Amino acid sequence: MNVVIGDNKRCNNVKSMGYSSSEQDESKTLFEKPENSNYVHKHAFIVMMGGEEEPNQTSQQFHNTVRENIIFLLFFLTLLGVSSMVIDWYSSPSRPRTNRKSPRGRNNHTNSHDDDDESVVKRICCWVCVFTLSTSIGAILLLPISILSNEVLLIYPTNVYLEWLNGMLIQGLWNLVFLFSNIGLFALLPFAHLFIESEGFSGNKRGLVSKLYETGVILVLISFTVWGISVIVTSLFNSHTNAIFHFNQLPFIYSCISFTGVIVLTLCTPLGVSHLFTVLSSNFVVPEFLRNVEEEYVCAVLEHENLKNERLKAHKLESFNTSITFRSNTFRSVQQLDNDIALLQLQIAQLESHRTTPPWKRNILYPGLFVAVLAVTSLTVCIVIINFIKIFIGLRDLSIEVVAKETLPLGRSSLSFLGPSGAIFEIILVIYLMTSSLIGLYSLPVFKRYTPKLLSTPTSHLISNCAVLLVLSSALPVLMRILGLTNFDLLGTYAGKIDWIENNLIVVFVNLLFTVLTCLSLLNKMTRKISHEVLTRLKRFFYKD
Repeated sequence: MNVVIGDNKRCNNVKSMGYSSSEQDESKTLFEKPENSNYVHKHAFIVMMGGEEEPNQTSQQFHNTVRENIIFLLFFLTLLGVSSMVIDWYSSPSRPRTNRKSPRGRNNHTNSHDDDDESVVKRICCWVCVFTLSTSIGAILLLPISILSNEVLLIYPTNVYLEWLNGMLIQGLWNLVFLFSNIGLFALLPFAHLFIESEGFSGNKRGLVSKLYETGVILVLISFTVWGISVIVTSLFNSHTNAIFHFNQLPFIYSCISFTGVIVLTLCTPLGVSHLFTVLSSNFVVPEFLRNVEEEYVCAVLEHENLKNERLKAHKLESFNTSITFRSNTFRSVQQLDNDIALLQLQIAQLESHRTTPPWKRNILYPGLFVAVLAVTSLTVCIVIINFIKIFIGLRDLSIEVVAKETLPLGRSSLSFLGPSGAIFEIILVIYLMTSSLIGLYSLPVFKRYTPKLLSTPTSHLISNCAVLLVLSSALPVLMRILGLTNFDLLGTYAGKIDWIENNLIVVFVNLLFTVLTCLSLLNKMTRKISHEVLTRLKRFFYKD
């Protein structure tokens, strides 16, 4: 049967062709225009192909699965490409091979073989770093992608091109990031760290096989040790179950690691905020129309020359008679003058940077950044305080809210009471908290030596940085949920495998700790600067002479 789809005028041609009454009725239904035009085209196509109209649920599920897997593949390939570029930027180049023209051919062959093995080990460890770094970036982007997807579906609810964006896709993304985080934390990163430090057991030949053998043995021993500790801890906290025969301890270990990441984020975020305020206030905050930079620079240079002349005179006096003591304020020792000269040189360098900075940056950009950081930090503190009050008086209970769901109702309601603007603010908060926490972490004396540097970071430091970043990025969605900075529920295994989040005492403690530390950093940086400026202005006003 060949049916030509056209206007309603062609229905008469169908009647005159001698078809049966059932076929004529069927042709009429093709040319009628019901409300759903997509259904008409689909029905006509099925009739023309001679198939049945009944939808096949299995084929539909197959197409959805293929589409989701293609999206996941493209997403993670993009992250792998970006991570590979970052690792190449920071990794140090391999050392050059030894001289092959050595008179000892056997030793020369051994050295070149060792260099080849070292380059292979480094390449494998870099691949592990690329994988874990891409997983970390995906964990950071989980909340922004989820919030943005919900708002897009609210704005375009009936768009045909956005049918692929649904709750199953977002939940699958969360589950994949959770799976890759576990693989990276418990398998790949320990293997890479042990593999790059291994030299092979004594008595065996040097090479990749010996290193792999030693790495595998040590990794198995460490795994059994960690498993035994987790069994003991689980049996202490849960005496009703026989934890000795409960072999699946990975969720409990991941829960402990996520708790550690939340605590580190809570402690390092105020430190990062304080460091940002220090940098902005010391270098870029004061605009040019509130101070005369040129005058201050000339005065500092003249004072520096005066101190140098005074130091020369003091040095001559001390060399003339070493028993001279400087008891009055008129004469100062050489050591005191050296300290004053060093401080004045720092001030001159700072004023020089002010002079070389373009006026639009000094007067508009950097003061605007200072105000933006202050506003975001203040709003974050206000939201956390409100969330703390709600949890404390019982208006909010995370043990009821955080439940693993099979599907996410995307596109039903906005996650923020401010609508799309509130969703954008939540995305800014995610990026701001992660950035400030990393700044605060690397400002600590312990982690300063592990700060990655362009083209000079050792492979062992790259592995350590990737491990820290993976722990912090995996704990970021949990911290955002605990602090009440987003209403987006944790999905899939994120909600089902983190048991401590149901303890309201821990949640209240994290909220209180974050609020107190952030308020102290703000008061310390802002109040001290403002009081210093006020006292300076008052002294200049009352003591003009």
